[in-house]
Amino acid sequence: MTRTAIYVRVSTEEQAREGYSIRAQEEKLRSYAAIKDWPVHAVYADEGISAKDIEGRPAIKRMLADVADGTVNNVLVYKIDRLTRSTKNLIELVDLFNRHKCAFNSLNESIDTATATGRMFIKIVGIFAEFERENLAERVRMGNERKVKEGFTPAAIYPSYGYTRTPGGKVQTPHPQEAEVVRRIFAMYLHGNDTLTQIARTLDAEKIPTKRGKTWSAAAVKLILRNPNYIGRVRYSIKDEARYFEADGKHEPILSEATFSAAQEKLTRTQDTTPTKRASAEAYFCGVLYCAACGGKYTTKWSRKADGITKVINYRCINAMKNKCNEKNLLNHNKIEQAFQIHTALLADNWHDLNSEQRQQALHTYVKKIVVRREPFKNKNAVVIDAVE
Repeated sequence: MTRTAIYVRVSTEEQAREGYSIRAQEEKLRSYAAIKDWPVHAVYADEGISAKDIEGRPAIKRMLADVADGTVNNVLVYKIDRLTRSTKNLIELVDLFNRHKCAFNSLNESIDTATATGRMFIKIVGIFAEFERENLAERVRMGNERKVKEGFTPAAIYPSYGYTRTPGGKVQTPHPQEAEVVRRIFAMYLHGNDTLTQIARTLDAEKIPTKRGKTWSAAAVKLILRNPNYIGRVRYSIKDEARYFEADGKHEPILSEATFSAAQEKLTRTQDTTPTKRASAEAYFCGVLYCAACGGKYTTKWSRKADGITKVINYRCINAMKNKCNEKNLLNHNKIEQAFQIHTALLADNWHDLNSEQRQQALHTYVKKIVVRREPFKNKNAVVIDAVE
């Protein structure tokens, strides 16, 4: 069902000079809507207000809100310039109408989206809208590239941890407390030989927040260690290697180049051992293990024995990694498998006959949740399963 919004507007000068009264516009538009058999939901009138922008017009803002929530699905105006005198605003409004499947009609220009001519007009405006969006994106990209080449920070919202920036400022300045944390992170990594996870746990234990007030992780620490901002460099497009580049920045460095280079060399030498939440043919308990202490999920931690070849599969509580659970110990995959077979006979008949991939498929088909914990037993840490669902 068509629910029509009639929009009328007049400025004081126009009303006196040309007779575009609110009443005259409304009468003509109501008559046109009656001919088209369009029920009028409401009349939105901005009286004595210029069309130079939308922000200062309360009636059109109410109408656009009704378009967005589906209250109206047809907008009728006397002339396009009653809606807006700005081509940019017109493109944006038509784009909004299209997104919310709202028709647009202008009496004076004979624009009716029920006709081929009206639909053609909307498509033409849509083409210009797409062009304007792409052109704007290109201009923004070129502007950011130029900003970085000139040595200014491209950060739109948050500057790098360790720095601050005044609203509208182009150059970031060191944040005294955060800058000290950055120096400490590099010292812990290079001289204290702490792992990324150990550094994150230390910072969380001391209740030092990240830039966004969140807890630390190994990934967050690694981003700090990889950030060339700290030696006076600025960078562009860090998520797109093809377009990535660095330039000398105008801001004050926090670290020496020697310290930063040493950290890069160590990061390159050190093999990543990252947790995963995805099950694999080898670590098939991942995704079904839950901590008996806090109820959090267990993730997989891969490592290797001293020979550098043999892989060791362990699981650890995700909340313990964030210092939100006291169950810090790792659970070995083989011990969990033994405890699983002892606890349940669900797959006991043919479990030994299955390969790793078949065990993964069987486990995730029949078992949704295993609540597990560690318990000291005969001087060894035994894995105990509390419940299987």
